[in-house]
Amino acid sequence: MNHEIDDPKWLGECIFAFLQEYGKKMPNSDEYNSPDGEEMAAAACHLVNFGSVVRVPFSEFSQGGYRCLNDKQVREKHDFLVSQCRKFVEKEGA
Repeated sequence: MNHEIDDPKWLGECIFAFLQEYGKKMPNSDEYNSPDGEEMAAAACHLVNFGSVVRVPFSEFSQGGYRCLNDKQVREKHDFLVSQCRKFVEKEGA
Protein backbone atom coordinates (compact mmCIF):
# COMPACT_ATOMS: atom_id res chain seq x y z
CA MET A 1 0.00 0.00 0.00
CA ASN A 2 1.75 3.07 -1.17
CA HIS A 3 -0.81 4.79 -3.36
CA GLU A 4 -3.46 7.30 -2.36
CA ILE A 5 -6.92 5.94 -1.58
CA ASP A 6 -9.56 8.28 -2.98
CA ASP A 7 -12.65 6.22 -2.16
CA PRO A 8 -13.62 6.50 1.53
CA LYS A 9 -15.55 3.23 1.50
CA TRP A 10 -12.55 1.43 0.05
CA LEU A 11 -10.34 2.95 2.76
CA GLY A 12 -12.79 1.68 5.39
CA GLU A 13 -12.63 -1.81 3.89
CA CYS A 14 -8.81 -1.65 3.86
CA ILE A 15 -8.82 -0.72 7.56
CA PHE A 16 -11.22 -3.58 8.36
CA ALA A 17 -8.94 -5.98 6.45
CA PHE A 18 -5.91 -4.69 8.38
CA LEU A 19 -7.73 -5.15 11.68
CA GLN A 20 -8.87 -8.63 10.69
CA GLU A 21 -5.30 -9.65 10.03
CA TYR A 22 -3.39 -7.74 12.71
CA GLY A 23 -5.81 -6.42 15.35
CA LYS A 24 -5.91 -8.20 18.69
CA LYS A 25 -9.36 -8.86 20.16
CA MET A 26 -10.35 -9.50 23.73
CA PRO A 27 -11.04 -13.18 24.51
CA ASN A 28 -14.62 -14.23 23.70
CA SER A 29 -15.45 -10.76 22.41
CA ASP A 30 -15.70 -8.73 19.23
CA GLU A 31 -13.99 -5.79 20.94
CA TYR A 32 -10.35 -5.00 20.31
CA ASN A 33 -8.01 -5.30 23.26
CA SER A 34 -6.78 -1.73 22.93
CA PRO A 35 -8.21 1.71 22.29
CA ASP A 36 -6.02 1.81 19.16
CA GLY A 37 -7.94 -1.01 17.47
CA GLU A 38 -11.27 0.43 18.58
CA GLU A 39 -10.33 3.84 17.13
CA MET A 40 -9.40 2.29 13.81
CA ALA A 41 -12.58 0.19 13.74
CA ALA A 42 -14.73 3.26 14.47
CA ALA A 43 -13.03 5.18 11.66
CA ALA A 44 -13.52 2.27 9.25
CA CYS A 45 -17.17 1.95 10.18
CA HIS A 46 -17.77 5.67 9.62
CA LEU A 47 -15.95 5.59 6.28
CA VAL A 48 -17.95 2.61 5.03
CA ASN A 49 -21.34 3.80 6.30
CA PHE A 50 -21.09 7.55 5.76
CA GLY A 51 -18.28 8.06 3.26
CA SER A 52 -16.30 10.25 5.63
CA VAL A 53 -14.42 10.21 8.89
CA VAL A 54 -14.95 12.83 11.60
CA ARG A 55 -11.44 12.71 13.06
CA VAL A 56 -8.13 11.00 12.59
CA PRO A 57 -8.10 7.79 14.62
CA PHE A 58 -5.71 7.96 17.55
CA SER A 59 -3.80 4.76 16.99
CA GLU A 60 -0.18 4.09 17.80
CA PHE A 61 1.11 0.88 16.33
CA SER A 62 3.61 0.17 19.08
CA GLN A 63 1.15 0.16 22.00
CA GLY A 64 0.41 -3.59 21.83
CA GLY A 65 -3.02 -3.62 20.21
CA TYR A 66 -1.72 -5.25 17.05
CA ARG A 67 0.09 -8.44 16.09
CA CYS A 68 3.51 -8.37 14.42
CA LEU A 69 4.79 -5.32 16.31
CA ASN A 70 8.32 -5.87 15.03
CA ASP A 71 7.31 -6.13 11.38
CA LYS A 72 8.26 -2.93 9.55
CA GLN A 73 5.86 -3.57 6.65
CA VAL A 74 2.88 -4.04 8.98
CA ARG A 75 3.73 -0.81 10.76
CA GLU A 76 3.99 0.97 7.41
CA LYS A 77 0.51 -0.34 6.44
CA HIS A 78 -0.88 0.96 9.74
CA ASP A 79 0.72 4.36 9.37
CA PHE A 80 -0.41 4.60 5.75
CA LEU A 81 -4.03 3.89 6.71
CA VAL A 82 -3.91 6.53 9.46
CA SER A 83 -2.41 9.04 7.00
CA GLN A 84 -5.20 8.32 4.52
CA CYS A 85 -7.77 8.98 7.26
CA ARG A 86 -5.99 12.27 7.95
CA LYS A 87 -6.33 13.15 4.26
CA PHE A 88 -10.12 12.66 4.43
CA VAL A 89 -10.41 14.70 7.65
CA GLU A 90 -8.46 17.57 6.06
CA LYS A 91 -10.57 17.32 2.91
CA GLU A 92 -13.79 17.56 4.95
CA GLY A 93 -12.44 20.59 6.82
CA ALA A 94 -11.45 22.44 3.65
